[in-house]
Amino acid sequence: MEVKDRATRFDVAFGFDVGSTEKHHVEFKWGQWKAQAWIFVDGNQVFYERLIVGIRYTIRYQIEVGASESHKVVIERHRRKTYSGLRKQSFRAFVDDELVGEF
Repeated sequence: MEVKDRATRFDVAFGFDVGSTEKHHVEFKWGQWKAQAWIFVDGNQVFYERLIVGIRYTIRYQIEVGASESHKVVIERHRRKTYSGLRKQSFRAFVDDELVGEF
């Protein structure tokens, strides 16, 4: 898995495991230079988005993970109201509506 983009100090990358019997590893990458978001499951890209204009302060990325043991994965991106493009964004990850981490 390789994401080529101009790296900045505001970029964020994190991962977490999902499932108990059917295990999967979810990774999220945010590139602030071009406002790009990627989600990978077990190393395979399952989601990509590039924001052209962002007016919302909270954006939710949602995917389903697993076949026999299905889980709803939601990653929320929060940005501040002033100078948001020049500040680090904060992220929260949920699995089945339970918070698994803040990044």
